[in-house]
Amino acid sequence: MTEQSETPKKNKNPLSKEISFQKKSVYPTKTSINFIADDQQKKDKKAVVLFVVFLLVLAVFVKFAVIDPLNKISSLEKQYNDTETLIEQYQSANQDYSDIKAKYDSLSGSFMTDDEKSHMNRMDMIQMLEDDLINDVPVQSIQITGSSISVHTGSTTLPVVSDLLAKMQNDSRNSYVTVTTTSASGASDSTMVTADFEIVYAGGTE
Repeated sequence: MTEQSETPKKNKNPLSKEISFQKKSVYPTKTSINFIADDQQKKDKKAVVLFVVFLLVLAVFVKFAVIDPLNKISSLEKQYNDTETLIEQYQSANQDYSDIKAKYDSLSGSFMTDDEKSHMNRMDMIQMLEDDLINDVPVQSIQITGSSISVHTGSTTLPVVSDLLAKMQNDSRNSYVTVTTTSASGASDSTMVTADFEIVYAGGTE
């Protein structure tokens, strides 16, 4: 007999299993997104922008509501101080005014009544009449009462009267001038008239 060699049988034990220890590659994976941190950054940026805007608004407010009014007050205060200093200088310069005025009154006649003062001006009134009237028309009478002057002329013509009226009205020494005319009695020329001037003398120079 030929002896046959037996082929060993494989162990079919279900518990017997080849185990492989091959190492697999591991990659990092992100399983969540941090929305909280991103949100916080946005809020921080917004807060910074709002703060900058607030500072700008505050700067404008401070300039127009605080600095400008203070500068104006300071300027007005300086003007007031300068004016007060000027007044004090005038007062100091005029501290002897009372004595000087008393001396002036004694020389100029300020102690006189209004009627007495008018007498002092009569030479000036006569000078005005000579400048504006007497040399151009015959004068029959002159009456002076205070600052009022009444002049009655002899025979003349209406154009002459009109020129004289304009001349005296333009004279700064007179404050008021008016005239009335009547036909000259006994004159052969019907165009001849007599005039009555009423003048309020103001004084001063022409």
